[in-house]
Amino acid sequence: MVQVGSRSPLRGHIGALLVAAAFLGIAMVQPAVRAWLTPPHVPVAAEMGIEHTQPLTLSLELSTLKGVALLYLTHEDSEETAYVSLPDTWTRREVRGVELREVASENVFGFNRWRFPAGASVTFNIPASPDALLLHNPSSVPLKIRITRVDLETEHVERDVILVQESPVVLW
Repeated sequence: MVQVGSRSPLRGHIGALLVAAAFLGIAMVQPAVRAWLTPPHVPVAAEMGIEHTQPLTLSLELSTLKGVALLYLTHEDSEETAYVSLPDTWTRREVRGVELREVASENVFGFNRWRFPAGASVTFNIPASPDALLLHNPSSVPLKIRITRVDLETEHVERDVILVQESPVVLW
């Protein structure tokens, strides 16, 4: 006896199979759609310049997380005031070791030229972490750069010491 309006078991299985196929299709397409919607990584290069008349050691520490960075620059051993030119999109956050008014800047051609007295330690906010950093040392006097780079996502740390006697030099 056949009942009117009853569902056949085969019809229920086909419906479940169609739902499973739809979910599988979405799962397979989702990575491709995500890759299409995610903008590609565009390499960011930055330049900095350091003016000094005596041998100088600077400590440069860069911490990155999700494309932004903090830069800690420390004027270590010279008694002279050095001048550090950084992109004008990099903003000063904190000054240690000297009075805030001693670390002044002037804007020149898209760069801020910072007055950096002996013993100064300054933190800068970087909106787009540079993939490469080019250093200009127009002085004929040696410059020693102690570099520490920390990727906070991967917990990877790189350290290097570079002696710059000719300009320009790619720090990384």
